[in-house]
Amino acid sequence: MDQTEPKYPEKLPYFSKPGTYTGWVAATRQPTGRSAMSVELRSEDENESHYHFAASSAAPDSNEQRAYARGLIDLCEALPIASALRANSRSTYVGHIVDLADQWRANGWRSSSGPVENVDLVKLYLKVRDERRLKVSHKHCPKKRSEHDKTLTRLHDEAHGLALDQ
Repeated sequence: MDQTEPKYPEKLPYFSKPGTYTGWVAATRQPTGRSAMSVELRSEDENESHYHFAASSAAPDSNEQRAYARGLIDLCEALPIASALRANSRSTYVGHIVDLADQWRANGWRSSSGPVENVDLVKLYLKVRDERRLKVSHKHCPKKRSEHDKTLTRLHDEAHGLALDQ
């Protein structure tokens, strides 16, 4: 790696070639307090394999927003420098992170309604996004009203099972 290139943060990317990627993130929280997320990522280059990852929260008192944020971070961590990501989810919170994180940072981690929640994860998202020079966008996919419904339902069911298993 060239000395002028930033070092990768949490983990090395899954994909090696910069490009345009489509990702899906689903999350859930159980009454027990456990949350879980499941993500999938595909390159527009048909020759690349796809990426899939699912995990439950480490903390017994997590929430769905944290699981969605962690899923977004995981998608970003799978990408190489200078890539573009279109993240699809049923969560408006993912869209808020993508669209408002820079503004929250500039405002001292305050939103129009008060302190930003999950600042630790929003900061990690920004770190990964900025160090890898990613262009991230979000598409909100309401349940049963999106072309991505089958994929998001499968990922949600997987996350639901993980959260129950804990």
